[in-house]
Amino acid sequence: MAFFMIIVFVLAGVFVVGTAIYFNQKAVYPHNWQYEETFQKEFEKGLIGERYFESLDKESVEIESEDNLKIVGYWIKGTSNKTIVISHGITNNYVRSLKYLEPFLSRGYNAVVYDHRNHGKSEGDYTTFGYEEKKDLKKVIDYVQKRIGKEGIIGTHGESMGAATVLQHAAMDSRVDFIISDCSFSSAESIFAHRLSVENHLPAFPFLQVASFINKLRRGIWFSEMSPLAVIGKVHQPVLFIHGLADDYVPSRHTQILYDLKPEPKMLYLVEGAKHASSIYVNHEKYLETITVFLDKYGF
Repeated sequence: MAFFMIIVFVLAGVFVVGTAIYFNQKAVYPHNWQYEETFQKEFEKGLIGERYFESLDKESVEIESEDNLKIVGYWIKGTSNKTIVISHGITNNYVRSLKYLEPFLSRGYNAVVYDHRNHGKSEGDYTTFGYEEKKDLKKVIDYVQKRIGKEGIIGTHGESMGAATVLQHAAMDSRVDFIISDCSFSSAESIFAHRLSVENHLPAFPFLQVASFINKLRRGIWFSEMSPLAVIGKVHQPVLFIHGLADDYVPSRHTQILYDLKPEPKMLYLVEGAKHASSIYVNHEKYLETITVFLDKYGF
């Protein structure tokens, strides 16, 4: 009996570790969309035309990260010293950010769209759900401030992982004047636990803890360190939180938690019938109107 129990424990351990390694690999090495595929999907959804990107007054930029990676993107010229920086979600690239430009370009803002590390043409071997990406964004803000001066206005807009990134960044960089967070997760641990349950029908414990330990050994980061929730109390700039109420990938409760804990000033826009990262498609006019109200309310 004792030998049998040892075999059972060994097999269980192998299963837990193997599953944790698989989950860790899947999370930090996502299958990323190519530009052509992303353009096609955005054209089909109707918010940008086939010649939209070509029509923009833009120039390509390359920014060096703290760990010497090349972050690739575009500077889109406006008519003022205001700038919006747009941060895309996991598996995507800068193309996914283009549909968010309208309310800012119409107000004369400059804009920066860029590829996160390990996405598009930017360098990097893995994804960290905002932990390293927030530092890359800080470098992007350095670049913007050099172009528009310290008196210029800078805002950030993020979708999904990009939203988690702009929130984590705002907690450490007061140069950002406002933030728009569209369907952020509250913490990587909580969304990983949700995805483990939905996709693999597994409990968080012990798989998540083992996967986090593996990530710490391999990349020096615990899952608990990838967390807007941990720093939201330090975000004192105005934040507009947006989330679709039909989101079953990152449930809207994640944004509700962040909104409740963030100090004023803040606004919340929950969109009926919108799935993950789809609020702008479900009610485009209301989405733009809400951003306009937010910008006007806080003087941007």
